[in-house]
Amino acid sequence: EELERLTFTLKQLIRKLHIFDPVEHVMCLVGKRYPEDPEAFRRSGLPGIWDQDKAGKRMKLPTPETWETQVSLRGNKASIWEELIDHRKLPFMAMLRNLRNLIIAAISQKHHQWVINKLTDERAVVNSRQFPFRFFSAYEVLK
Repeated sequence: EELERLTFTLKQLIRKLHIFDPVEHVMCLVGKRYPEDPEAFRRSGLPGIWDQDKAGKRMKLPTPETWETQVSLRGNKASIWEELIDHRKLPFMAMLRNLRNLIIAAISQKHHQWVINKLTDERAVVNSRQFPFRFFSAYEVLK
């Protein structure tokens, strides 16, 4: 019962702590609807100009563009992995943990070489702050 009393939803926390900035994020998290007219939009404090197409629709935060969302939405394909590498959206740990997927997807020789260079770059390895067992696990998967 004590734990129940101390448990809050995100919506309850926002209201209890009187969080209101940034307005758009708060409205999305609380599940508010986009203002119905320009006057309501002005009163809401939302930035920008009123968009009639959004009027009355529930506001949602955009899905972040990460390697997980891209591979989930578009599949484990070479073109997806190559695009992630080209746009620098594949963090070191994700690259290390997905070595097998990169090989199975048959990424291009250029991208394959980029991955090898990254994994053999002493500074990149040190800055990745990965424990040695992560490298060993990646090695074991490839064996």
